[in-house]
Amino acid sequence: MTAPVLHGEGGERWRLPSSSPVVRHGLCALAQPCLRQPQQTARLQFHEATVLLVVSGQMRLAFAEHEVLVDATRPALVLVDAGS
Repeated sequence: MTAPVLHGEGGERWRLPSSSPVVRHGLCALAQPCLRQPQQTARLQFHEATVLLVVSGQMRLAFAEHEVLVDATRPALVLVDAGS
């Protein structure tokens, strides 16, 4: 059986690993902040790889190379690499 292939927005191809899943207990944690007012934080760093779920509203992340704007008219996931 070959690994499934996913296609990104830019047409890039991502191949999923074909091996069985790896189980690691205690690997991640969940935080669920509910922000009701606009907030801005300068020089915020993600020390670990992070998955952000934007349920509604907007979120803007500005990196040295580019900017990510999520306008969540429907829930959206944002994956942030460690050290970003």
